[in-house]
Amino acid sequence: MPVIEKVIDNLQIQSRNHRIELTQASSNDLVLGERSKLEHVFTNLINNAIKYSPAGGKIHIHMYRKDDKLLVDVADNGLGIPADALNKIFTKFFRVDNSDRRTIGGTGLGLAIVKEMMKAHDGDIIVHSEYGKGSTFTLAFPAVEGELQLTSENLPTLQDMEYSVMLIEDDQSLSELIHNELSESGFKVVRFEKGEQALKFIETSTPDAIVLDIMLEEELDGWHIMKTLKESERLKNIPVIISTALDEKEKGISLGANDYLIKPYNPSQLSRALMQTLLKIGKVGQILVPENE
Repeated sequence: MPVIEKVIDNLQIQSRNHRIELTQASSNDLVLGERSKLEHVFTNLINNAIKYSPAGGKIHIHMYRKDDKLLVDVADNGLGIPADALNKIFTKFFRVDNSDRRTIGGTGLGLAIVKEMMKAHDGDIIVHSEYGKGSTFTLAFPAVEGELQLTSENLPTLQDMEYSVMLIEDDQSLSELIHNELSESGFKVVRFEKGEQALKFIETSTPDAIVLDIMLEEELDGWHIMKTLKESERLKNIPVIISTALDEKEKGISLGANDYLIKPYNPSQLSRALMQTLLKIGKVGQILVPENE
């Protein structure tokens, strides 16, 4: 909400003919993302709503939950979008070409960039519109679960939480790349090239998460490590993110992996996967409350 409110404050003063209204139907407004990119997304959509409502009026922004998504609608009562253009508006350089819009500037890149930014946040954007009656753009973000009583002033950082990650990767250059990415994202990382070394370390030190390569250059491969972890009462709940060139996601998830990334991938994907997982489940081994049978 603070991100949206900041954008509204910046844009409202630029238009006296429009009333920007913000409503919230979910108390949990926490998502994982880059603040500046989210500001860009909301700025583009709200600014478009203003531009394509030349007669003024209300622009309604509504945030709500649906299943495992946090949704934000940006709705206007402006020009609307012709039906034959709805499937093209997220295409680079596409602009609706008719007389009521030719005086409205733009490059046709804004919505294409928004679409890419939403993909980078593991989200999506869709549009509903009726020509002449306005448009509603809906942003869908993966919601962060958990009973987090947080405000914009006291949001914890990963450094505050001191999450530790074990990285098991035998490609030294890739290991260094992942180590740098995770360290910059606030994780404390311990690295191993061999599975035997990692399992020996984990006997006395329990990490909060494990990033695991499957195709290790030794007899003890990633599948064996997964099996060992899941058979241990103490270790079975440690979240495992598989990082591998092996395209066997279904097998990895069935064996208990929390996520499965196929190389090559952007290292920031790994940081996001770890943050999403750890914010959902918290630190391993703190409190375990069994369900009543």
